[in-house]
Amino acid sequence: MKLSEAALYSFVSAALAVIVILPAATEADAPDDELIYMVPNYLQIRGIARSFGVLVKELPLQEELGWQWDIDELRSRISKKTKMIAVCHPNNPTGSIVSVDNMRRIIDIASEIDCWILPYLINIKDNRYHHKVDEKKSANFVPTAIAT
Repeated sequence: MKLSEAALYSFVSAALAVIVILPAATEADAPDDELIYMVPNYLQIRGIARSFGVLVKELPLQEELGWQWDIDELRSRISKKTKMIAVCHPNNPTGSIVSVDNMRRIIDIASEIDCWILPYLINIKDNRYHHKVDEKKSANFVPTAIAT
């Protein structure tokens, strides 16, 4: 599946995005659909997904990898039942920024299994990690996915 600008949706919060998108992405008669969830993170998305009967598979950021996901570990948790990958970028509480390489690999994995990516972004201007983000140099899932 090639992502295009026509497939982009904007919400005022990640929680609202999950409430709107997850029911559409999952099947009502398949309560074992899955969501891959970045931790540490906000817990409300995990709780909302569980309330829809979605199996939440937590995937921790790895400190030894600079607070990045181990992409091989991500791939090992993916199944045909995976409907969404939730990524907090920049991450709170670690302040990590998803590397461009990892971003492309997450997009590739999601494309292979035709699942949603929920790249919820913290408001850069208000965020305590704003000093870590150079908006001209930091990658963003949307243009990266469209260019992939």
